[in-house]
Amino acid sequence: MGDIRLTLPPGVVGPFFNDEFGDVYGVIYALVADGFSDAEVKTFADEVRQKLLRVTDVNKVEIFGVQDEKLYVEISQKRLAQLGLDMNQVLGQLAAQNAVEGAGAVQTPQDIVQVRVAGQFKAVEELGAMPIRGSSGNQLRLKDIATIERGYVDPPSVKCATQGKQVIALGFPWPRVATSLP
Repeated sequence: MGDIRLTLPPGVVGPFFNDEFGDVYGVIYALVADGFSDAEVKTFADEVRQKLLRVTDVNKVEIFGVQDEKLYVEISQKRLAQLGLDMNQVLGQLAAQNAVEGAGAVQTPQDIVQVRVAGQFKAVEELGAMPIRGSSGNQLRLKDIATIERGYVDPPSVKCATQGKQVIALGFPWPRVATSLP
């Protein structure tokens, strides 16, 4: 498998071994919902999945094509300097409360650094209310020094499409039937 990896286009993750040979997805439903966000479609897909799991002989339902959400924090170096704060100090406090991933460096006229946040904070408001201790002991909220937005992981880990539209798919394997050989 390592041999073929070099022939794949840039950005392709894998290939991987699929060792679940018993799962043959006999039915796959594609959920398309124009005018709804990916999060709303995922919530609907979760509800449909739960209902399908209550159907006789349906033991497993997989959801494909769901895009992971993250909270993105943009911190202005200029604003930190005005408040006498150090970026490493702020990132350390944020990391102590939550999982923090670097989103890379962006050079713009405003000199803004992006940070990805994943972990206990699930809402922009929760993260924005997080206290940040300044060097002089004063306390600020993260939203006082940063812009916080909800977004999707880029690039997406798995994408599903039908008729040119990105979808969330629900698949369930055919029920396994035990047979006896003569």
